Amino acid sequence: MSCAGELGIVALTQNEIVVNQQLHVFIPGDCIDAVFLLNALSYQKDQIANYGTKTAVPYLNKNSCNSILIPLPIFGEQRAIATALSEVDTLLGGLDRLIDKKCDLNKADMRQLLTGQTRLPGCTGQWELKPFDDVFARVNAKAHQIQTSDYQMTGRYPVVDQGKERVVGYSDRDDTRFRCPDGGVIVFGDHTCIVKFIDFDFLVGADGTQVLKAKGGHNTRFHAFQLQHKGVAPTGYNRHFKFLKEREFLSPPLPEQTAIADVLSDMDAELSVLEARRDKTRDLKQAMMQELLTGKTRLVPTGATYA
Repeated sequence: MSCAGELGIVALTQNEIVVNQQLHVFIPGDCIDAVFLLNALSYQKDQIANYGTKTAVPYLNKNSCNSILIPLPIFGEQRAIATALSEVDTLLGGLDRLIDKKCDLNKADMRQLLTGQTRLPGCTGQWELKPFDDVFARVNAKAHQIQTSDYQMTGRYPVVDQGKERVVGYSDRDDTRFRCPDGGVIVFGDHTCIVKFIDFDFLVGADGTQVLKAKGGHNTRFHAFQLQHKGVAPTGYNRHFKFLKEREFLSPPLPEQTAIADVLSDMDAELSVLEARRDKTRDLKQAMMQELLTGKTRLVPTGATYA
């Protein structure tokens, strides 16, 4: 278990290891199942942090480790709990591998489709390189901007900024709502270089959020994919929109742009379904841990007691 910096990170090993002063090792006795102990400590990670020193780099000493309290059922119930949680871990591991494989396949297909190396059936037109001003119109988003201090947890309209998350907050302010045009817009982070495709009404987040829409003859979603595939490389917390304006963009005929955008959108939707399933499974495990590791739900007949 980690005992310096971020406290309470646990892992299980059956191999011989060498540890330094940033780790503590727990060796389960005959009355404790190792997988049960792993899950019990993992479940208490936030509480374990409270045992550490309140210094710039928190530290958890051996005596503090010995003070950690763990509700302990009889060994048979420990084994049953460990088995149940391990089955969920196996499911999560399978989903993680499937998502990783799907991401790799999507990236490969995106590279092929967005460079014209693979053409969709019936698409034969020429691809051209076009400057920024032939492809995009910049939307003046200042009137639709709100400050970070005005973000709410809930509200009628989502807030979109230049950060990694698609939506960072909400607001009820209809006066600043940006009415998204048909075909959506691209949100580009002037400082972050993050690219997001948005197809719903929203409020614009703090400074650095640039809003673009494709001009006639171009598909905004297609060019969003193109920028996500090969965008502007960040150079620290600087302004990057000027580099975007210097770029040229591969532009097949509009019907092919639309077809490619549809294919890639379907691929993204399939990936989102898998990610949602993984998130739901993680929530299920957390709920199981809360029930099983506190004795609220028992896996053996009533009468077995917790120490």
